[in-house]
Amino acid sequence: MPVYFYKGYDIFGKEVKGKLKASNKKSAESILKSKGIYELTELGTLTSCSLRSLILFTECLAKLLEAGFSVLSAIENCKFQCEKMKGIAEDIAELIKQGHDLSSAVLKYERCFGKIYAELVKAGEESGELKESLSVLKNFLERKERFKEKLQETLFYPTILLVVSILVMLFVSKVVIPQFEDFYLNAGVSIPFFSQIVFSSAERVSVILALLLIFSVVLMVVIGHLKGKFEIVDGFLMKIPPLKFQSLSLFAWSMGILLKSGADVMHSLETSAKTSGNKKLEREIAGLESLVRSGASLSKAMRSREEVFKEIVPFVEVGENTGNLGEMFEKSGEFLAENLEKYLNSILKIVQPVAIIFIGLFIGIIVVAVYLPIFNLGEALM
Repeated sequence: MPVYFYKGYDIFGKEVKGKLKASNKKSAESILKSKGIYELTELGTLTSCSLRSLILFTECLAKLLEAGFSVLSAIENCKFQCEKMKGIAEDIAELIKQGHDLSSAVLKYERCFGKIYAELVKAGEESGELKESLSVLKNFLERKERFKEKLQETLFYPTILLVVSILVMLFVSKVVIPQFEDFYLNAGVSIPFFSQIVFSSAERVSVILALLLIFSVVLMVVIGHLKGKFEIVDGFLMKIPPLKFQSLSLFAWSMGILLKSGADVMHSLETSAKTSGNKKLEREIAGLESLVRSGASLSKAMRSREEVFKEIVPFVEVGENTGNLGEMFEKSGEFLAENLEKYLNSILKIVQPVAIIFIGLFIGIIVVAVYLPIFNLGEALM
């Protein structure tokens, strides 16, 4: 039985949201009505919606609309091209049959498409250039995907290097050293002072390394789970340059495509705030909205929060002066993405030799400690 998420209002006007199991959408609506939830703003299945699936679906829609298909027939055909989007596509097609336009239907699946997707679709519907808006969205989503893949690719090697290094040191400390120590003790070999220190430290080192590995994994899982949910966590993450560049570049790209689609600055700020995935940055953007609403230019508002937006401000100032604000936001997004790549590559250049030197020293100490007692083995055998 599928699981549905819902958002709406009860009879007292209070917003409610949650999940429920139902055999189909009509059954879900009936269950919610029986609970006193009548005005639904969002109802859909918890269907997985990966970035790659969304790109394929958007590309299919754009091509079919360009070929002359109606919106409804394009969606009904695209659901077969992207199986992972089939459930959502069927629900959207049903909403369009009921008289909804594509933008309002997409907005009911905001957690899959995102608000910016609905906004650009709406702009395309109003201007009569829906297929062009979908092409812009496809390019935007592909840019996000390349950005994500590059980040993962850059971090993959140092992560693997670190994990393998810890596992090798753990194996040597826990398995290799105790075997040599037992052999020398059973043979009655006199163990030099240096070797005694290394052997006695092996157990403690293995425990420390195991705890370090477990702590690192748990920390990454916890941060991944809390990221985008708590401002105090996101505020800490914004102090880490790569993560700051990532959030700012997504915000800048979103601002760029919204402004170029004809949206005003205030609406673009409000919509783009959520694309960053960072609660701290969302609050800072809300502060920009307040300043712009009171009459300040966007560049001056950003100057007042320069510790957050200093990489974007020069582009915004040029954009305001030339009348190409949307284009300059996109350029600032590209600039931040390039900075992120350079920053990660510089870290990689440092981590790799440091890790190799550290492992070399560790193995060197172990080899010396293990082989020193061999010089006393002859005396023990006599």
